[in-house]
Amino acid sequence: MPFDLPDSVWDRLAAGDCWEWTGTQNDRGYGYVTVSCRTWRVHRLVWTALVGDIPPGLTLDHLCQNKLCCNPDHLEPVTQAEN
Repeated sequence: MPFDLPDSVWDRLAAGDCWEWTGTQNDRGYGYVTVSCRTWRVHRLVWTALVGDIPPGLTLDHLCQNKLCCNPDHLEPVTQAEN
């Protein structure tokens, strides 16, 4: 179920076609943040907040090939094999 993203997340998303995360990155180049005592990859948090749950057994593919992009229009749920 979609929910409101905290301002602290919105404040770290750069405006543009890609909503690029400007905060902390992990060693694989994905943005991450802790919200309500849970650490998230930011693109998964934004998807869940704005679109809904990621279907079981699927992962989000960055269609734009930008690991820091959080724009739901640039993300697609796919199987791990497709990704």
